Amino acid sequence: MTSSPYALFCMHTEPTHTSSRERLWDQLARVQRLSFVAESALATGWNGAGQGGVRVTAPEASVWLFEETGTWQPDGGPVLPFRNVFRWTKRGAVIGLEHLRFGPDAPVLLFDLIPARGR
Repeated sequence: MTSSPYALFCMHTEPTHTSSRERLWDQLARVQRLSFVAESALATGWNGAGQGGVRVTAPEASVWLFEETGTWQPDGGPVLPFRNVFRWTKRGAVIGLEHLRFGPDAPVLLFDLIPARGR
């Protein structure tokens, strides 16, 4: 695994049926829980596991707000509480994810999902 917190995603569309983008958008509203395992190639990296709940709200028609609360346990360390707020935004054919660690007026862009055609 790489130690980078960023990833690039491609999504395929299906023109004759509900698009992958629309299916993804609908599924995001149903998220209730999260769990993850983090592994870093660096000895000082963030290694451990987390889990928690997700409250999804729609402050606007093209926005899902994810409010996450849970626990994180670094390898060999104590269980720690965490809280995150993420904003998923649908903009035309693109779905973007932002972290709102500095508030809703100063989002940190994590990535955009852009439809891939012909694959």
